[in-house]
Amino acid sequence: MPRPRAARLAAFDVAGVVALVAVAAAWCVVLSTAYGGENRCDMSYMYPSFFPVTNVALASPAHALYRYRDARARDDDVDDRARASGDASACVVINVFVPGTGGGYGQARSAASGTLESEGCRVEHYALDFAEELSAYNGMLLARQAKSVARALDGLRTLERARTERRVVAGWSVVGHSAGGLAAMEAAASALGSELGLTIVNLATPSAWNPVSLTLTQRAREAGVRRRWRTSDARRSVALVSVVGGERDRQVSSSPMGFVDDWVEEGLGVSASASTASRVGVSADHRCAAWCKQLIVAISRGFAEAFPRSKVLTAHQRARAFRDALGDKDAARAPSPTFGVPARAYEATQERTPSALAGVVANVLAPRSVMSAFAFALIAHAASPSILRERVVESVIASLAVYVASGWIANRAFDVRGDVRRALTTCMVLAHVPSLIAWAHHVLRTLPTYGFHALVPPFGAMDAVALCFAAASTRFGAIARDQSSGASRARQVAWCLAAGAAAPGNVGLIHIAGAVVHCAETLRLPRASLPKKVA
Repeated sequence: MPRPRAARLAAFDVAGVVALVAVAAAWCVVLSTAYGGENRCDMSYMYPSFFPVTNVALASPAHALYRYRDARARDDDVDDRARASGDASACVVINVFVPGTGGGYGQARSAASGTLESEGCRVEHYALDFAEELSAYNGMLLARQAKSVARALDGLRTLERARTERRVVAGWSVVGHSAGGLAAMEAAASALGSELGLTIVNLATPSAWNPVSLTLTQRAREAGVRRRWRTSDARRSVALVSVVGGERDRQVSSSPMGFVDDWVEEGLGVSASASTASRVGVSADHRCAAWCKQLIVAISRGFAEAFPRSKVLTAHQRARAFRDALGDKDAARAPSPTFGVPARAYEATQERTPSALAGVVANVLAPRSVMSAFAFALIAHAASPSILRERVVESVIASLAVYVASGWIANRAFDVRGDVRRALTTCMVLAHVPSLIAWAHHVLRTLPTYGFHALVPPFGAMDAVALCFAAASTRFGAIARDQSSGASRARQVAWCLAAGAAAPGNVGLIHIAGAVVHCAETLRLPRASLPKKVA
């Protein structure tokens, strides 16, 4: 008969294989045309022109600001004469479009053309260009883009004050696509956001958490943004609208990922999905969210209702206007099961896949057991975003699946009885690969034009320290589990950190877990002395 421990490990391996097969099958469905169906988004037509705005200083020489102009737009001279005569129709809304990862300023043309015939105040559109930076993967790049968003808004406000004839500015807004919405939210977490009374509209933005927040720098940036939102007036004065694309979006299909209600006071947040919003009714893939006509028409209607010519609305009224423009969530429009499996199961698979790195770290730090599995799931659940904590059963089951699946990976890829250091090093390096790719992409695009002075900032100091730990660890041998009581306690702390890192958006914490173990083993903490027996 097999030993009880061997039988338990065999059961964990079977469960891990089942979980991995289920995840692989889910991803095959998600990446197939069967999930979300065909693209039903209509296209719109415009006559775009972009003019550089050179007198606004941004955070990087590689960034640029453009003003959008459509050939069908009214002439500015006509607007000036209307303002001089006191016509209320001369009011204007100044909007800045922020592209996402790998995106460009040209994507602003759809949203800009959609508001051309607005019944509300005329919307004047500007667009930022970030040289197609892969900002979602690199915290320093994203933070620098946020600074450019803030400087663009502040610079446009300065230009507005310097005009010889003052215009009636009815409001300020930002439309962000994908990671551009994250940069907009970071820019708004300041006095500027509350002073301008911003309205932020995020399209296909992972507003609740970044699914590829894999480094410590990225994790620290997101925690800092949330802290500033809690302590600033932006929480009480910014209207925040978030629309995810739905099932056809392979990056941000999850409705919980686009949840913004906990960023602002009640009534200021609008969280919607393009496929279930009654006035949109179609699912848009990640790029299509920037031009899908059904979605753009609803957003344009929101601008008209949030910025009417007759009066200036409060932040709560603007949020309500966008909510009405998008329409109520219609249960009849809920995505139908694909191959008999509810859409939420596929969304949870997309949300939890990056957690496998943290699961591997936890499994190499402590032996697998039923108690460890449930402790892992409970810690991961407690560290999850608030929208996921409301779904207790789903959250715990998803974390258990991560634990058993990553346990099988750890058991096959590493000798978990001894070679802990190699496993930690591998996971830390893998977590940094997307950020390093984003940095290399930035270097290749920036070096020929702007020289070496623009290359270093995107590489964060915390990332450098984490990689140094990983590189230095290769000099030492394997870590024995019973080396010292001090090291054992350090591994327990690291295990809890790894469990917390398994929560969506927290994967960057695995670098702290690795540093804790590396330090404890390198310092060779002495074994705790035991009291002598008294005869």
